[in-house]
Amino acid sequence: MVPPHASFGTVDAVRREAEALAQRAASGGQKVCGWLGVGSPVELIDAAGLLPMELSAAGAHATPLADEYMEDLFDPVVRGVFERLLRGEFNYLSAIVLPRSGDSVHRFYYYLCELKRAGIANLPEPILFDCLQAQGEPSNNYTRDRLQEFYGKLATVFGRKADEVELAAAMQRASERSEGLQQFARRRRSGTLTAEEALATYAAARMLPHDEFLARTSTVPAGNAASAPRNAPRIVIAGSPHDDAGLHRAIEQAGGQVVGDFHAAGELSIGASPGRDIDTLLDYYRTRWTPRSFGDPAERLLTFAREANADAVLFSYFPVEEALTWDYPAQAAALSANDIATLRLPDQMRPYDTGAAVAQLSAFIANLSMRRK
Repeated sequence: MVPPHASFGTVDAVRREAEALAQRAASGGQKVCGWLGVGSPVELIDAAGLLPMELSAAGAHATPLADEYMEDLFDPVVRGVFERLLRGEFNYLSAIVLPRSGDSVHRFYYYLCELKRAGIANLPEPILFDCLQAQGEPSNNYTRDRLQEFYGKLATVFGRKADEVELAAAMQRASERSEGLQQFARRRRSGTLTAEEALATYAAARMLPHDEFLARTSTVPAGNAASAPRNAPRIVIAGSPHDDAGLHRAIEQAGGQVVGDFHAAGELSIGASPGRDIDTLLDYYRTRWTPRSFGDPAERLLTFAREANADAVLFSYFPVEEALTWDYPAQAAALSANDIATLRLPDQMRPYDTGAAVAQLSAFIANLSMRRK
């Protein structure tokens, strides 16, 4: 597969297009399944005959309906999606899949179940993907049973259970997206496209139907090579997932260039090939990156920054991202020990709301520019 062509515009443009296509598909009789959270088994949703689509908060900053039921200590993207569900903006969905790979998304499942049980809101069927990422036979056996249970619930929604051929075909489609995005991630290091175009490409792989995504690929990456000055400081963004490029634009306007997104809406949304059967898919989801996965987060980020030839890593967190912020001290220390500068922005409910950080960003990037001379 060839790398994706960066012709998707902005993340918001991708969202509008994906939701329009999903509504059209639902009107034509196809069942649409929304999902939220890295670690959602898109392959199983696809194999079951449902159209998978990642749900977006779509800039839902004000959440008066969600505020009636949900505490402040929830990921703001989850709150925004909840608000849109309660507004009826996703009433064409047949189901919504939520994994236990993140605290807010996991708890969100139980909130939806209770509201649906009590008849408080007209909601799609919530389905939990209960995948443990701990190692050992008991965890493996538990997750294998839960995966089969999950597959059975999808079959109930769709009306029949997919066979092995359909599962293999869905996993092949996922592998094609993954391989293309991995090549794209390597090619974006050249700085020939804006960070906004890169984010939109990752979003398109998660939101658009597979055939539509593939139809928009090309061997030549589009982009605006003049978006950053020659020899501009190369910056990786780490931390909370960005569903908007506000922070990226602020970095570019301050004279830097974003060459990597080490978060769940950037390169960390790209999985490896999931294989061709249930057993390999199970191993894939047990070992892929999520906020609750095991491994050495400091070494992983250091390797990522080195591959991107980064001058600096900029950390930006939602204030509720406890699992990610626990990794920050070790990550910052490893980067500093290898002469890669770091900056942690003040935690904000929407980290791309960069007004208060512009002066800090400008001074940081100016410092990096001086170091390059």
